Amino acid sequence: MTSKEISVSQSVADTDADVAVPGYWYTAPNIFNQEREKIWYKSWLFAGRLEKLANPGDYITCKIGDEPIFVIRTHSGKLQAMYNVCPHRGMRIVEGQGNCKHLLCPYHHWTYSLDGQLQGVPYAQECFPGLDKSSIALTKVQVDTWGGFIFVNLDPEAGPLRDYLAGVPEHMQQYSQPWEEMRATHGATFEVPFNWKILLENYIDAYHIPMVHSPTLGGRFEMPGFVGGCMSGMHTLQYYDYLVPRERTYISWIFPNTTILTLDEYVLVWQVNPVNPEFTVIEKFLLQTPAQIEKFPMKSEEIISKQFRMVFEEDIPFCRTLQEQVKSRAYNGKQKLAKGPEDGVLYFRKALLQVMKNS
Repeated sequence: MTSKEISVSQSVADTDADVAVPGYWYTAPNIFNQEREKIWYKSWLFAGRLEKLANPGDYITCKIGDEPIFVIRTHSGKLQAMYNVCPHRGMRIVEGQGNCKHLLCPYHHWTYSLDGQLQGVPYAQECFPGLDKSSIALTKVQVDTWGGFIFVNLDPEAGPLRDYLAGVPEHMQQYSQPWEEMRATHGATFEVPFNWKILLENYIDAYHIPMVHSPTLGGRFEMPGFVGGCMSGMHTLQYYDYLVPRERTYISWIFPNTTILTLDEYVLVWQVNPVNPEFTVIEKFLLQTPAQIEKFPMKSEEIISKQFRMVFEEDIPFCRTLQEQVKSRAYNGKQKLAKGPEDGVLYFRKALLQVMKNS
């Protein structure tokens, strides 16, 4: 994202009709392909947790759209992100996560240093006479970190992560727990049959909570006034104030696909990865400090499953129905949104439409 694109948050005076998202944007393959090019391949995206890359040779892999990426800690201690694609024939070099002394293509055993420079080629003199190994390297990707989160950006001309995050670090710094001590403890993956935008609009919409989530969240808050927030850069910053005694919940929805939500017991992180216009994969995991682990131990998979699924499964049937409803000729997305509880939806659509129209 350019700095010009990041500055959208300075005014949210648009009417609801100005930021209406047409129904076909949730279903059309051509819109999905444009989103990949204009959003996923140009944004700073969460790639993994920093604690997984503690030692030289530690690496993690991820996928940005259709692009395979890995992040590795080099011998100098630097983080390096690269396309997981061998320049010779395109083979993936590493899988999952792990540790290696060098990078070895499993197909033809071309060998690369941890910073991606070609070092060795089998039968080089016989098969590749005159090969200049110094001219061949894995394609690098921008990488940076904040709060133990690793972000990558496939756009070589993108501005720095700190500028992109805008007010997110300051907002989340209000949480009582030290971010530098956070560690991922448990995770789960979900696959859902609806568009990624429907999922995210639902997640940042507080208006539906008293109705849809009365079995699980009823009695904890009072509408309106329960939720507050603003737009900062491309992102939505929210907080929840509960009626029951507990710390305020701080939420950062980082455009386009990462949500970080704080609770007394842990931090819940969502990462949304679109597969096609009507199919999305969601990665969810918990972060805890040592103090939280001791005070709020998560002892069984049954408890963890409940933590991940309890509220989410209440949302799924509604999101499934919304995916069908946006196909109706009666849907236009221009109806006025609830002031306060649906401000997050307004902010999301504002960021989305600017990027799609201006990139």
